[in-house]
Amino acid sequence: MAARDATLFGIALILAAGFFMVNDLIQRGSPTSLSVYGVLGGLVVSFLGAVAGLPEEPN
Repeated sequence: MAARDATLFGIALILAAGFFMVNDLIQRGSPTSLSVYGVLGGLVVSFLGAVAGLPEEPN
């Protein structure tokens, strides 16, 4: 359950930061570092959630 929640939170973070990145690109012509780090952080959280949700290897 926690792994799925982390994956979904990471996806939501990517979408939110991506929205602000597009908004910055339209208004300023370049993204802010906060939106770039938000997307990267969302990717990391999603990846860790996906890895934590993998089934254990049987012995």
